[in-house]
Amino acid sequence: NCPSFLASALARATSDEVLQSDLSAHFLPKHVDNADGIIQIETVKLARLVYSKLHEICSSWVKDFPLQPKPHRYYDTSIHAIKNMRRKMEDKHVCIPDFNVLFNLEDQEEQAYFAVFDGHGGVDAAIYASIHLHVNMVHQEMFQHDPAEALCRAFRVTDERFVQKAARESLRCGTTGVVTFIRGNMLHVAWLGDSQVMLVRRGQAVELMKPHKPDREDEKKRIEALGGCVVWFGAWRVNGSLSVSRAIGDAEHKPYICGDADSASTVLDGSEDYLILACDGFYDTVNPDEAVKVVSDHLKENNGDSSMVAHKLVASARDAGSSDNITVIVVFLRDMNAAVAASEESDWTENSFQGGQEDNGEDKENHGDCKRPWPQHQCSAPADLGYEGRVDSFTDRTSLSIGSGVNPLEDRGYLDLTKTETSTPQSAKCLPPLQAFSPGIPKSAGSISSSPVKSESPQLSESPQLGGSPQLSEEDGAALSSGAAGQGIYRVRGLSPVFLGLEEELFKSLGKRAALPHLRLCSGKRRRGARLKPKF
Repeated sequence: NCPSFLASALARATSDEVLQSDLSAHFLPKHVDNADGIIQIETVKLARLVYSKLHEICSSWVKDFPLQPKPHRYYDTSIHAIKNMRRKMEDKHVCIPDFNVLFNLEDQEEQAYFAVFDGHGGVDAAIYASIHLHVNMVHQEMFQHDPAEALCRAFRVTDERFVQKAARESLRCGTTGVVTFIRGNMLHVAWLGDSQVMLVRRGQAVELMKPHKPDREDEKKRIEALGGCVVWFGAWRVNGSLSVSRAIGDAEHKPYICGDADSASTVLDGSEDYLILACDGFYDTVNPDEAVKVVSDHLKENNGDSSMVAHKLVASARDAGSSDNITVIVVFLRDMNAAVAASEESDWTENSFQGGQEDNGEDKENHGDCKRPWPQHQCSAPADLGYEGRVDSFTDRTSLSIGSGVNPLEDRGYLDLTKTETSTPQSAKCLPPLQAFSPGIPKSAGSISSSPVKSESPQLSESPQLGGSPQLSEEDGAALSSGAAGQGIYRVRGLSPVFLGLEEELFKSLGKRAALPHLRLCSGKRRRGARLKPKF
């Protein structure tokens, strides 16, 4: 449960220690024969060295923790990724909300980095880009005064170096990518291929980019001018193979599949609600208006709790027919109460970027918590998402996303983390008092419209009559009738009269141990029903 800024500080300190060490003992002997002269290091030995240094730093900081500056701006994020119906998970994503801490950048405006990479033909290109692209961006000369151009050059450098790696290791994969870099009140976006990002401002979707696809007229002309062709083979494809016109890697398809990214920038005036970064597995089946409605409905139903927003978006794409890997990152740019108050209607507006290009899914079984502190090894939905063939993905360690258990830091100055602080997840604050003890009502049944039996005691009667209804207080009955999601969520439609009771056999076996979770939702005609199981 490491907060983002602390994880960034640990990563920075560990990197410095490793780079100051003698790495020659880990070099592979065959690097001498390489024509390019690139030194290769044995990964297992290097990993052991990294974890050894990290353990030493953690042990040292427990005794004498260095003071770290508090982050001035907090970006709440919701992340979810699934393999879906594909054999392999080839998506990777990166979240670095504390960019300055990770790269030890002083006297800089607050900066944050978010990216999604959609691999094809293997996961190696997506892994490589997720690890190296933001590092290559910082090393560009124009990074200080032109971050957008630095992003484009970082894409080009990453592509060139991965092509060299692919030649050494006989790799034939590639990856698309979309990156958002926030510096102060400026938003910079760069992309390759069909992974996309959209901005929502005052409840309306704003187009930020146009994905690189072969059916774009300018892309088709570029490919044909190089001697390639664009043909229809289930989709528009370059030389009948790839359905994207730009990507990192794909060495055998160069120069038709190029690594030249497009970029654009815009000013954030404070009216922006959130960003949605996602791969084509999401945007091919969910349009911007539908995405805005899904987010708006979820926030209203959950009192502004954003922890499951990405889950809802992924489920909406799956329900709409997507069979591809799906990765969604939602970056909230302001308080969720403002987003809840935004209009449900959204219009797909024109490109608001400077220098931009010229050219109803609803998840009904989506429960759980998606936000976890870094490192995020599991940012996917729990098993009760309930669809066949779904396999959760695992997140790369490059993710530095803050979890739901970390609250924004309000006071300025420096934070002494030697003091123990407790925080309550936002989602826990929205729960009714009896939710921990009240089972969730199946959605097919709905809520019980009849009033519960009044009782002076707030608890169940110790000796209920067999086959009768246990005595509940008004508060307990209201909690049961509303379910775990809150009152007013479920409706009774065309059901026979129902009542809450203990089955005789169950009560006899339990005796005085009978408690609220053992209740069944029983039909007055058949005395059969579904056991109420709480969902967490």
